Amino acid sequence: MQGVETDGHRMIATICAICGDAAARINRLLGERSPIIDVEHIYLYNRDTMRRIFSKRGFDVLNVFPVKNRYPLYYRRQMAPLPAVRKGRLVRYPRRSPLGRRTLSWQAGNLGLIARPPRTEKSP
Repeated sequence: MQGVETDGHRMIATICAICGDAAARINRLLGERSPIIDVEHIYLYNRDTMRRIFSKRGFDVLNVFPVKNRYPLYYRRQMAPLPAVRKGRLVRYPRRSPLGRRTLSWQAGNLGLIARPPRTEKSP
């Protein structure tokens, strides 16, 4: 099984968590107009808070890193902080076109964390 190792007696899973990064350049630039500021994102994290949350609960944090997202061009336009009238026209036509459905990779202001649960002493 990929992503799982054993210590001879039990499986040790590696955890990957992805969330919006409140401290990412794009989110700081857009401020309250950032797509992560909405009713779905009730808590906002950055690299330090994610590392602290996992470390405080005993996890061994292996890496915290920016995530490159892959979205269709029309979706990127849909997420742009523009008035609805302008956004409607910008999204409607590209969604139907091959160019608008083409995916692009970019750092959209998310972060990833890879951690391992704490190892415990083996039972006899």
